[in-house]
Amino acid sequence: MATRIKVWEVNDGKIVPRDDATFADSHREDELEGWIVQSPDILGEKLLIIARQLVIPDVGRLAGCGKSRFQRAIMLAPGSASG
Repeated sequence: MATRIKVWEVNDGKIVPRDDATFADSHREDELEGWIVQSPDILGEKLLIIARQLVIPDVGRLAGCGKSRFQRAIMLAPGSASG
């Protein structure tokens, strides 16, 4: 199965899909996390975000976690941004 990468931008306070992947180079990981918490459905399904910046002992940090309407666990892995 191929990996699909989606990019969005905030325009007039709303998250809008964008085809240009270079857009991601100009935004920080924490901005993206905030947008996902604000509108989790941008990931393609209805989600309930349960936690952000979750530290799991002996594993590391997750950018976030949640669950889908089908009760599946959703883990948001951290990007390469530091800070």
